[in-house]
Amino acid sequence: MSGFQRVDQLSISGPHIALRPDAVQPVSLVIHELATNAVKYGALSLDTGRVEISWNILPGGELQLHWTEAGGPAVAAPAAAGFGSTLVKEVATRQLAGSLEIEWSSTGLRLVATLPTSAYRDAASARKGWVHAPSAASAAGARRGRLLVVEDETLIAMAICDDLASLGWDVIGPAGTVEEARRLLQGAALPDAAVLDVNLAGRPVYPLAEWLQAQRVPFVFCSGYEQLANHPDYDSWPRVRKPVDVHLLDSELIKVRQAA
Repeated sequence: MSGFQRVDQLSISGPHIALRPDAVQPVSLVIHELATNAVKYGALSLDTGRVEISWNILPGGELQLHWTEAGGPAVAAPAAAGFGSTLVKEVATRQLAGSLEIEWSSTGLRLVATLPTSAYRDAASARKGWVHAPSAASAAGARRGRLLVVEDETLIAMAICDDLASLGWDVIGPAGTVEEARRLLQGAALPDAAVLDVNLAGRPVYPLAEWLQAQRVPFVFCSGYEQLANHPDYDSWPRVRKPVDVHLLDSELIKVRQAA
């Protein structure tokens, strides 16, 4: 937060904890998005504004993060959710499996994110870790077909969906789990192709890949792994490595659809 504040605009407090490696990137995204919004439109846009950030552990063990703004411009709820608010909601509720409360108080934005015990650990026992966040390019193109996107990293999923949609795919999703993907497809026409992240929060995507294969829906794996762990039967299927080259991914999707 140090790069966002003027002198004495921040109050930060909470018990000593450490985020687990899988939670570092998504929590950072939430904080960064809130800070950016505060600098542009909220409390940090004025010298008189202040932001209080605090966290506490609830009796049930959940981690609760509080973001409270005051002293800035008058605040009103937006007429429609923008990219930033959508990102914060998706990260907190889908990627981190938590809950989110946002209050557009006239005195300043107030946000409470409640995260499960899986998001953190005692600081003394924590080990250092990092998560790589890929980026993708966008371009215009003709319609390609209906595409299912299965990816549990919120920022990656949003980037893949936006970029492939700009290239002409009609995107279904993103789905963060096998179960969510099946719910999205329930009662709907089968997609023309699919993008499958291999590891969905520690659970393999292979049951969905097997089902899609039985339905004659071609797919491309999107993975950071050299090999498809514990399932060599799928090593012959197309795979695009992370960080994602969206044009390479698009090319592989066109190939598998034409070959189907």
